[in-house]
Amino acid sequence: FRLVRDTGGATNATTDYDSTQYWNTLPSGGLPRVLFAEADRMRSLRITPANLENQRAAIQEEGLGLANLPYVSAAAEFGLKLWAGTPYGHSPIGTEEDLAALTEAEALAFHADYYAPSNAVLVIVGGFEVESARASIAETFGTLPAGAARPEREAFEVDRRTRAEVIADPLALFPVYAVVWHSDGARSSDALALRVIDRILLGHSNARFARSIRGPLALDAYSVSLAFRDVGLLNYVFAPRTFASFEEIEAVVRDEIASLREQGPTPAELCESVRREQFERLAALDTHEGVAAAIARGVLLGDDPYRFAQQLRALDALDREAIRRVARRVLVEDFLTLETGSYTHLTLP
Repeated sequence: FRLVRDTGGATNATTDYDSTQYWNTLPSGGLPRVLFAEADRMRSLRITPANLENQRAAIQEEGLGLANLPYVSAAAEFGLKLWAGTPYGHSPIGTEEDLAALTEAEALAFHADYYAPSNAVLVIVGGFEVESARASIAETFGTLPAGAARPEREAFEVDRRTRAEVIADPLALFPVYAVVWHSDGARSSDALALRVIDRILLGHSNARFARSIRGPLALDAYSVSLAFRDVGLLNYVFAPRTFASFEEIEAVVRDEIASLREQGPTPAELCESVRREQFERLAALDTHEGVAAAIARGVLLGDDPYRFAQQLRALDALDREAIRRVARRVLVEDFLTLETGSYTHLTLP
């Protein structure tokens, strides 16, 4: 952090289910210094009781902050149940028990296994002298041991049986209702069709659930659909109006998905949903950080740094029958539901 900030730059890190990312944004003159720092991060790790406890406390504080947000704990508990028995069946932030039990030796072993050139992608985007950057990379990273190739993840199956969960949330201001389908991971050949289906259902003001549920039956409705490397969810959350029941919302959901499964999208909604998906992807490329993220994601998911451009073109090729085919496969009638809220004033079945 100090080396980056001394150049006038900013740095941060994030971890999700599939990867950890380190970000540095800085003037180009500071690039050699930051490449040195990143190579040093990969070369070795010094852990002391003091810095281990410091980071343990930071993660615990982050977990506590999330737990104090309405609906978050219930949603996280539900998600982990959906992926139980798979590599996605645990939270990336870990449990209190995990954090309490972590030792210096375990952290060092993890670093030795994963922090190696064979398991990393380095992306540099912006205004810099290419050959000078290559020389700095060779000087800083070139002396690092390559590391063992990571084995392919073992195949696994997700339990897709229907599930109806009721999880109380004392922090919730009002009850919410989530309707969820298991979908595909980001590497699936149908991943783009699923993104368009998500937009058709609740991706803009003219989307199906926006017209039929948001307003008439719900104070608000939004999509929290996602696609990690190997798993995904189509996930829609509704905050009902006082006169609307979960059963009424579910009936409308069933009508809308039956229509999409049987008839496919209209030409107009397909066009609007594809264009909005393309626009969002293009907007993400407006910054150096966005371009770097798109390149890294392409390499991690498909060993292709230009995957983002290929996907923009592939969206144009989607037709109504392709959307209908994927909708029939994924939007099954036995979907999953989550009811959550502060139930002190409700009578549950």
